[in-house]
Amino acid sequence: MAAALQSGVEPRLQRDRQYGEARLRARRAGAARRASHESERRGDPARSRRRERAGPRPARHAQPHEAQVAGGVEARVIQRRRRAMKRIGGGIAVAFAAAFFCAGAAGQSYPTKPVRLIVSFPPGGATDTFSRTAAAELTKVFGQQFVVENRPGAGTTIAAEYVAKSPPDGHTLLFTDLSTHTITSSLYAKLAYHPLRDFAAVAAVNASPLLLVAHPSVNVRTTRELIALAKKHPGITCGNSGVGTVTHMTAEKFRLRAGIEVTAVNYKGGATPVIALLGGEIAMVMATIPASIQHVRKGRLVALGLAAEKRSPFLPDIPTLGETVKGDVSGAVISGVLAPAGTPRAVIDRLNAEFNRASDTARAKEVYAENAAETLKWSPAEVQQAMERDVKAWADVVKATGVKAN
Repeated sequence: MAAALQSGVEPRLQRDRQYGEARLRARRAGAARRASHESERRGDPARSRRRERAGPRPARHAQPHEAQVAGGVEARVIQRRRRAMKRIGGGIAVAFAAAFFCAGAAGQSYPTKPVRLIVSFPPGGATDTFSRTAAAELTKVFGQQFVVENRPGAGTTIAAEYVAKSPPDGHTLLFTDLSTHTITSSLYAKLAYHPLRDFAAVAAVNASPLLLVAHPSVNVRTTRELIALAKKHPGITCGNSGVGTVTHMTAEKFRLRAGIEVTAVNYKGGATPVIALLGGEIAMVMATIPASIQHVRKGRLVALGLAAEKRSPFLPDIPTLGETVKGDVSGAVISGVLAPAGTPRAVIDRLNAEFNRASDTARAKEVYAENAAETLKWSPAEVQQAMERDVKAWADVVKATGVKAN
């Protein structure tokens, strides 16, 4: 906008200068003609002879009247230039004000249609459970439907790619496990998106640690007993929610730290491997708590240990894997929300506030407690920083375990 104003002002200033110079030349020519006419009118011979003896007069400087004319023209040019620059400055100010107003208006008017929460796992797991809890609350707050759409597969990359390529208007969001999302950058040689650059961090609502569970027929009650069995019978089967997911990579960390050989069996979603375990198809599962805890409470499965640094206040009787195995064996589903890169900041800030507020509702607290999930309520900046750290941390795990995507 400023460039447009400037291009209109310069020609106008040029015309003003040309006009002033023309007027000055005209006044000088007029003064010379009047002096000549006056001399001829007087016709004084003696005066003419004295001029001849004195020789040619030196060049005459501008008379006071002419100087005033020149000064006046220059003053008008300067004044017009100042007015033009004020108009340019005003135009720039208007442009900035308009941009600021539009950004604020985007947050106030959002959403203008139903919002789609694209969940990277099938129904029944931790991510799906928490996404539906949030969607119900946000529908009430915004007056628009927040609709959960499950797009599982390929270690969450199908859902992530879909959202990364969606319009950045806040009406298509990725509700995913941020741990798995950060693992993909080092697990897959080629991705159609970048896990960090192609997304805008919105929120992280909670973290739910993973739980290692076994079928009762395996005849182990503790992590120590499981390790002893696995060393006698290498290749014991362990199910997970998909290649490259946090359940898969946490099981690999456990295998590495415990010094045992485990055969990974990859399923789709957190509920599917638990169903397979209940049917006796596999020996154990590095499971999400929402998919497994009810079966533990009913005695259908045996809880061996939490993949956490300390015991959960929600499940105080279940020890951590770290109480038996040295080194880091932690892993958690971090339920978070991402938007396509370029989504307006006002929209992101409003979504962050409402997702965090939804975590404080009585219903959310009840669901979180049932699934041993710790409320996070991170800011967008904190989510971004956590993802950057986890990309590096999980890259080390992928390298150490030698896991590769299919």
